[in-house]
Amino acid sequence: MQSFDRCAGGLSADVLYRLMRAMNSPDRDQADRIRDVLYVCLDRLGLDLGIVAKINGEAYHVAYVANRGSVEVGEGASFRCADTFCETTIRCEGTVRFVNASRSEWARHPAYQSFPIDSYIGRRLVVGGKVWGTINFSTFTPRFGDFSPAELELVTLAAQWFEEKLNRDALEDRLKRRESEWSALQAASPLGMFQTDEQGFCLRVNEQYTKLSGYSHQECSGDGWSRAIHPDDRERVFQEWHESADLNETYESDHRFLRPDGSSIWTHVTASPILVGEQVTGYVGTVEDITRRKEAEDRLRYAALHDPLTGLPNRALLFDRIGQAMQTSRRTGRHDFAVVMIDCDGFKAVNDNHGHEAGDLVLCEIADRLSDTLRTTDSVSRATDSSLASRLGGDEFVVLLTNLASPADAELVAKRILKSVSRPIETPRGTFKLTASLGVAVTTSEVGTPEDLVRAADAALYQAKSSGKAHVVFQQFQPEFTKRPASSKIRRIRCVEAAVEA
Repeated sequence: MQSFDRCAGGLSADVLYRLMRAMNSPDRDQADRIRDVLYVCLDRLGLDLGIVAKINGEAYHVAYVANRGSVEVGEGASFRCADTFCETTIRCEGTVRFVNASRSEWARHPAYQSFPIDSYIGRRLVVGGKVWGTINFSTFTPRFGDFSPAELELVTLAAQWFEEKLNRDALEDRLKRRESEWSALQAASPLGMFQTDEQGFCLRVNEQYTKLSGYSHQECSGDGWSRAIHPDDRERVFQEWHESADLNETYESDHRFLRPDGSSIWTHVTASPILVGEQVTGYVGTVEDITRRKEAEDRLRYAALHDPLTGLPNRALLFDRIGQAMQTSRRTGRHDFAVVMIDCDGFKAVNDNHGHEAGDLVLCEIADRLSDTLRTTDSVSRATDSSLASRLGGDEFVVLLTNLASPADAELVAKRILKSVSRPIETPRGTFKLTASLGVAVTTSEVGTPEDLVRAADAALYQAKSSGKAHVVFQQFQPEFTKRPASSKIRRIRCVEAAVEA
């Protein structure tokens, strides 16, 4: 024991042996070992009464007693602290001692009036940085001669041993309380909870975690917790975890759990380091099911980028995709995309003669035909502002064609669109026959912005409609289009985006 190394220099081998045996006897319970230590000290000190007392405010509580004298002091007895010599002991860092109190100033102490102790030696006990109580030894009969250095060492050693035991007991109590708190918290928590060691290996999870992940407590232990992470998210999760761990920061991430039955959920996971000083000893964290929130976000995101009538991408998404195509073109040096603006000939008559409900049915059918006409890698869009579209006829669509091998591909798609739109459209409101006028803007190396390209397609569409119904006009982008103000139609387009493979 480290305390022996520090303090036992003046004690005999016999006393040390008896003290060590008393402190570590395996066949004695804790209370008996404490009393045995007190008796060893009493025998060496030549005193009659040994007490471990707990001080609580103004009260002095006898916790443990070793008594070889005639004065009965029982464990559990309480006194006013001011009526004991411990009132002085708890205020001193060192050992308090006296002999022959009746012949010294100690006789004037209030404690001497209540307990005429003739000789006394004691030390305060400090637990968790606070005074817990005292360990003291006394006698009511005279003792001749002061306490020797070896006897002072003995009392110091006993006090240190008891402080270590009290601190250890306090730590165990705190751990038990935390364990109970953890158990109660994890049982009541609607969140999944987990704890890992410093390496990230799972030590335990609560019941809610097993429900969220679909894996049992045993399956989650060690590195088994990672099996719940969706394979598509796993690399990102591990990278973010290690980055947070390297900085001793709280980890926080949204990722998916893939359950054993094949279903998946979105989760929000946090994990905070457990710090002892500056040393990370593990992590505790929570898992929240955010699937509904993610689904709501997806719906909002979809609504912001798609036309509510046809479900096609809207103007915002179209222009974003045109911008992406331009960035790819600048990076690769290939100018392999085109914009097709479509205006349905005869659509106004449908609205005027059969009502807007019939017009909406026709627009939805045209949108479906455009989607079917274009290859599956293409995207088609229609403008989102239905009121403006209604005022302008609501019949303008835009197609973005990408990955064109040559301008001839754009011409091929344009012909397919004309043929598709010209087929009779059957609806509950009647059968309608429409045609379409198309303006196609083919890109060159001088393309500026998405608006420039759409403006060029609109100019081509204007020429097509001026030429009569069911016409297609191709327009190679020219720099002068960037100098013209955008027409009102360009700001009210119905959009379709698509890709045509080379």
